[in-house]
Amino acid sequence: QTLLIAMQNDVAKDALASLRANQQRWLKGVSVAEKIKYLDGILQRLAGLDYMEWAKENAQVWGFDPDDSSSPLGQTAVGVECLVPPLVVNGSIKKIRALYAELLARDGVLPSPPSRTTVGGQLAVPIFPLDFADRMGVGAAGVKAEIWLAPEVQTAVREFVGDQGEGRTSLVLGAGNQTFLGIVDLLDTLFLQGYVVLFKCHELRVGSYPYICELFAELIRDGFVSVLPVSTPRHSVSALFGAVDHVHITGGAASAHRILWGDSSEEQAANIAHGTPRVQKMTAELGNVTPHIVCPGGSWTSAELRHHASHLAQFVAANCSCNCLSPKVLIVSKEWDFYDDFMRLLKEELALQPLWPAYYPGTKERYDSYAAAYPDALIIHAQPGVRAKSDGRYTASPDTRVLPAPLPWLLVELDAANVGNDEYALRNEAFAPCFAVVTLAEKEPAEFLCAATKLSSKIWGSLCVGLVVHPDVERTSPLLVDMTVPQLSYGCVIINSTGALGYMIEQAVWGAFPGERLEALESGTGHVKNILCLNNISQSVVRAPFISRIQATRGTALDPHIARSLAYILVKPSIMSLSSLVFSLAKFTASWFYQVLAKSLTYKVLPAGHISEPRVDKK
Repeated sequence: QTLLIAMQNDVAKDALASLRANQQRWLKGVSVAEKIKYLDGILQRLAGLDYMEWAKENAQVWGFDPDDSSSPLGQTAVGVECLVPPLVVNGSIKKIRALYAELLARDGVLPSPPSRTTVGGQLAVPIFPLDFADRMGVGAAGVKAEIWLAPEVQTAVREFVGDQGEGRTSLVLGAGNQTFLGIVDLLDTLFLQGYVVLFKCHELRVGSYPYICELFAELIRDGFVSVLPVSTPRHSVSALFGAVDHVHITGGAASAHRILWGDSSEEQAANIAHGTPRVQKMTAELGNVTPHIVCPGGSWTSAELRHHASHLAQFVAANCSCNCLSPKVLIVSKEWDFYDDFMRLLKEELALQPLWPAYYPGTKERYDSYAAAYPDALIIHAQPGVRAKSDGRYTASPDTRVLPAPLPWLLVELDAANVGNDEYALRNEAFAPCFAVVTLAEKEPAEFLCAATKLSSKIWGSLCVGLVVHPDVERTSPLLVDMTVPQLSYGCVIINSTGALGYMIEQAVWGAFPGERLEALESGTGHVKNILCLNNISQSVVRAPFISRIQATRGTALDPHIARSLAYILVKPSIMSLSSLVFSLAKFTASWFYQVLAKSLTYKVLPAGHISEPRVDKK
């Protein structure tokens, strides 16, 4: 065992030494045209991956049996993983490639972008949609996006920094909840910031290791990227913190704090007191207690109420609510004409959301702490979306981890008048199926939004926020949203949708609102995805129509075979990929028709109590 540890330590040191030897060549010696060839190579390898096998690996991390066709949630999870990682990675590579093509055509000098001046005097740069791919994607659904610059900026400037200074090496630590996050971070650090990269997969993402190695094979061969073995011990990784020029992490605030200041509380306190972090530079995308603000006003129809309640519940539930962008706090007026209707529908929708496996480490402990803080919280029971094994256990990969039983939704209702600066639900990211509703007394839209922005300052984190505003309100007060956005100190403001849409837009920068202190990080520091190379960024602002097909709601399913075929078409269109999609659609249609026919020809009486109906109980 001692020999194995020594060998693993040597692997990390050797990888770092190899990168150091090539860092200057990557920055200054490899031309823009040559880097475009590397990007094309990644795209070609992406098109050749087996998306279904990769998806099954990822679904098993979440605690699903990918071959269990009796679990609609599990099959949708496989379908999502067939489609989303290839789609996100493909989109990022192609946008970076477009940037490099522009650099090549303009000899490295980027023109100033068009901009508009907001009602508050800030410059807003339109970033989406910009090209045919944008307009054919979510842009076709009416989505638009801007990047708002810092208030003091008078001129929008684009500047590519990926070839400036001296060669440098970065350690990129991948996320555990989503496999594509680490790949996007690697691409960003390598191609947009100019570092050579030492990459470490999260312990949960063992199954993604060979796929990442395959994607970056040429860059690994040429000494510009190194992917540490999954078995590399934590102390070996920790030893690298002071040896690299930069560390990027997508993870938890506690992990980032340890990386910056030390492993023990004593070491952290001493380093903070002396202003001596143990890394030279850090960027970090961390957590968030994500608010979702529903503005009162307007004549909401019952269909609109149901749609937005279902959309909110869908993203509260997704991934067992273990996403940094999962909505965690609904801010709403208790005097809103539709308050009672919306709350009833939201609870109904949560009760109909199948329960995810509690797969992420510490989920049960965080859930229990939340429950202990609110002994009168509402427990909303729903059907488990996964079956236990034959021995009654729930498990997940890697290493057949034993999981707790799926956890019911925990909902706490609070009055803003009684909420202090240390309110547990607002100051602690649950990363578990917990959700808070905070009611305000204000009813008029402008007064409500003013109060909501003040309340948001009490909420932990600054990553993203959702804001829903009825079209009637915008027609009556067309400047209201523009006036509200700069009062929301979040890196991404998503209007009429949730944080997932904000991340989907490749040109929308992603990261904490500028200004968090290193000694007290919440959502992090720095941005990723600044593909347009804008200086002095304040925040991304992404807007969806009030009702749109991109707002996923309950019942949104994704057949794995259709998803896989669609992913191949989007990554690399061809006659073969199109034929595969047609075949998958035909197979799906035949299966659906058979199920409908079977149900119409058979009838079975179930014993009373056989089906556990969704229910809402007081704890």
